[in-house]
Order: sequence, then structure tokens, then C-alpha cells
Amino acid sequence: PASPAAPLPLPEAMPLDPQAAPTELVPVARATLRRATMTDPDPGHEFADVTLQLFGQRTVPAPPVPLNNGFVGSYAGRPGDDGRPVGAAGGRTIMQCLDPNLVPVLSALASNFVVCDRWFASVPGPTWPNRLFVHAATSGGLADSPIPAQVLASQVPGGGFAMPTIYESLMDHGRTWKIYFDDQAQAFALRNLHRHLDRFQRFETFAADVAAGTLADYSFIEPQYFSALGNPATDQHPPHRLEDGERLIAAVYDTLRSNEAVWRRALLVVLYDEHGGIY
Repeated sequence: PASPAAPLPLPEAMPLDPQAAPTELVPVARATLRRATMTDPDPGHEFADVTLQLFGQRTVPAPPVPLNNGFVGSYAGRPGDDGRPVGAAGGRTIMQCLDPNLVPVLSALASNFVVCDRWFASVPGPTWPNRLFVHAATSGGLADSPIPAQVLASQVPGGGFAMPTIYESLMDHGRTWKIYFDDQAQAFALRNLHRHLDRFQRFETFAADVAAGTLADYSFIEPQYFSALGNPATDQHPPHRLEDGERLIAAVYDTLRSNEAVWRRALLVVLYDEHGGIY
């Protein structure tokens, strides 16, 4: 039987400045206003940022014992719209948690299904290394975001990251796969997948495959990463609004539930590539 979700130790608080003693403690606070569903500016989540968040300093100490005491200090140093750090007032906002009413889709799923509250990102850093891990069980040594030239090269046939992936393993065992995407398929950065363009499908085809009962053995769904006029991004990546991503999650869930035979054979996993710099 599943155990209940582990509660946070209370009172949960974070030093305003992990290098200062004494320093003000900033407690976890419940946010109830809709503006809390958009975190702006984007918290730092490169390897160096996460080092500060975990250890309260910008270098990994010896021994590397994480204190998880640098989240407020890290966010206080993020540049705002004027290019200057948001400071202590802005830093405090990173300790907000969301009232369940602000995220009704995730709250409903969490109340009715399994929550993995002992989940850890593969790399204490940003999206790309962790996305590579989910596809290939390695980032190929990448710990930070790739530079723009690497990103462009990865989208050209014959370029990209050359490590073997779960997709080859599936095919080796006679299994099928598809990747559904909206504006961009980040998984196309994996060189070995370039010869399988027919397995990359627009998200609109997901519902048709479910209705027809033709879902692959393994399906990976990528959100919309960039906002367009009247068409917001659905990746829940700051500064994008969480409710736009919730609509995507709800659409996937409702689509699976629309075909009872498919639903009874499916496992839906909602996965974040990393913590995004959020406490």
C-alpha cells in the first residue's frame, strides 16, 4: 500500500542571506492570489545557481553536505525587468507555496493518484542535462545549458547528442514509441532519433491515436515551449503561467479517459525535468 505524502517539517524557513549571521528567516507562505502562478523573474537553475541553493555558497563544500539554505539568497540576486537584482523583497517570494485552488488540475491528480515526493533530478542543474537523462540515462557530461551554437547544431540532421537512448532499446525489444510535440521537439537533439522522423508527431495526433487505440508502447509528450499571441506556452517554465500547463495536463488526462480500453492499460506520468530553482 502507498504511504501518505511526507509533510514538511514545521516551521519551515530559509535564511534571507545564508552567509550572514544572524540573518532574518523567511518562512514558507501560502499564496492565494492568481499572480503567484507566474514566477517572474525566472529563478536561477544552472549548476552554479543550484550549488548556491543547496549549500548556501557558490562552491561545493567538502564534505558536500546540503543545507538547502540558499534559495532566498539565490532568488534575491536574480535580475528584474530593470536589470537590477530583485533584492530581499523579491527573494522572499520564492518561499511561496500555492493554495490548491490555484492549481486545481495538479491538486485533483495529487489527491486521487500517486505522488512521488522522494523524486530528485538527475543533475543539480537545468533542463537540457535532465532531459537527456530521461531519454538516455546520461547527459553525456553536460551539466549546464548548452550554448546557442550547440542547440542549433542539435536540430540539424547528423548533429546533436550521440548517446544511445531508451528509444533504441524499445525497438530492439520489438516495442513501439512516439514523441508528441507542439512548437519544438527538444528530443530531436538526440542524433540517433533523426532517422525516425515518422515517430515525431504533432500533439494534435495524440487524441486521434488514443481514440483509435493505436498508442505506441511508450509515448513522450513535450509541451509548447514558446508563447505566441493568443497561444501561451504550456511548459509551466517561469515566467509562463502554471494554469496554461495545467490545461495541457488536463487535456492529456481527459483524452486517455475518453477511451476506457486505453485508460485501463495506460500509465500516465507527469514529470518535471528539474526543480527550476524553486524551493
